[in-house]
Amino acid sequence: MFLDLQGLIQEIENEKSTENIVAERLEYLNSEEYQKNMQRNSDSSKKNFIQGFISDDEKIGFGLIDTTCYWMDEKEIFKILIDSYIRNHVSEIKQINALQMR
Repeated sequence: MFLDLQGLIQEIENEKSTENIVAERLEYLNSEEYQKNMQRNSDSSKKNFIQGFISDDEKIGFGLIDTTCYWMDEKEIFKILIDSYIRNHVSEIKQINALQMR
């Protein structure tokens, strides 16, 4: 499982499928290891989205009046990001040395 862009590029170059990459990443993001290290607000009515991941069991709503709950299709979002922005541009990413960015 990758932890940075360089690791993701390595998995792509090792011909790992996008589906496997996404499945492993979501397994990690939903793991107790990752979840216990997330920074959360002390006020349980507010969420801290700095982590960039909202687990499947998180309900997202906006305000007291709007009771609509939302969710994200993480698999599709990750698939689009990996296929459209990374997998199709590996040579450009390496050419501009973007792998050194953290």
